[in-house]
Amino acid sequence: GRHPDRMLVGMRVCSRRVSSLRACATTASVSSKVAAPTQQPRKRKQHGPLQKQIPVTPNALAQFIKYRRDLFLNMPRPVELDADAKAMGVEVTPAYVARLAAFQCDVLASEHVGVQPDETLDVIFRHRVLLLQSRKGYRTTSDAMLLTCRAAELWNEVHGDDASPNIVVDVCAGSGVVGIGLGLRYAKSDVLALELQSQFAERCHRNAILNGLAKRMEVVNGNASEVDLSHHLGSVDLLVCNPPYMQVDDYSTRDPQSEERALARKESAATIDDFLRLTKSLLHPTRGIALFVYPQKRRDRMNDALDRVGGFHSIRWTDVHRGGISYHKPSATVIVAVSVGDILAKAAPDVCTDRLMHPVGCEDVTKYTPWIEDFFSSIGLHVSP
Repeated sequence: GRHPDRMLVGMRVCSRRVSSLRACATTASVSSKVAAPTQQPRKRKQHGPLQKQIPVTPNALAQFIKYRRDLFLNMPRPVELDADAKAMGVEVTPAYVARLAAFQCDVLASEHVGVQPDETLDVIFRHRVLLLQSRKGYRTTSDAMLLTCRAAELWNEVHGDDASPNIVVDVCAGSGVVGIGLGLRYAKSDVLALELQSQFAERCHRNAILNGLAKRMEVVNGNASEVDLSHHLGSVDLLVCNPPYMQVDDYSTRDPQSEERALARKESAATIDDFLRLTKSLLHPTRGIALFVYPQKRRDRMNDALDRVGGFHSIRWTDVHRGGISYHKPSATVIVAVSVGDILAKAAPDVCTDRLMHPVGCEDVTKYTPWIEDFFSSIGLHVSP
């Protein structure tokens, strides 16, 4: 199964030698209301700078900021920090990464984003992006990472590496990871994030501030089938969507345990047809492309919706295989790209393509194939927060 926390990119700290983060987690585990237990708790895998199961304390956050400054900014760095950085795949020397990290630390220290006790602060995309998420509610999965990387890869194939979308629209934005990743990749692009749930929209806005996109990223809280985006009709170059994939009366899997998760997974407010109709109305007729991520086992449902809505000149499918030691397992995720013009037909002639998430035979789930790693490396290249 694709457990959200296991699949999130970069949330696991890849090196067990990151003593500063362990110290941070230890400090954070001491609650002001409950005394620390005398018996040592069972060791758990760590997800990001502050463990998911423990509250965020000011002291823990301060230690994380200090560690991040040491890792990226302070010279000379202790030898063990360079070893940790290498193990985590972090580039510590380029100035653009240092600028981004410095900005993020300043924002965290200023408390403008205010990490709440019911949230986690997660490190994703090879230490480039910091993400606030709900501790117990719906959390982003690897699908968001795959959608982000494939959107950038396809955009570059169609328009070239140096071109930027005029605007990136992130539908069903959640905490904002896809829109933020693409906004950091394309520094000349504005980002519009559309999110139904108010708590997600508020957190998405704070994540935009945290990652230096406050001036370029607008967050709209509303229903995709009702929100007024008339001023963007026919003008969007790049649209991405990670939609709910279960019908309201679909009981093929266990019901989500919270309303937040239910709204994220079930089409209770808008259907896939609604999202496709919105996409068709927003895309630029000659330049625009849109990408959706969807479960492979529901591919036929997406195909049927595309036939019902109609109006897309080109449709391209990408089957994403997990790779690693599970290379022969069927694809779990499909990414479908559409355009109302013929730009996809010209630039991407193959109707169906395949991608691997992890190198074949690799047991390390933190290592990814080049199309993903190339995207990580591109984040922040053109950004000066």
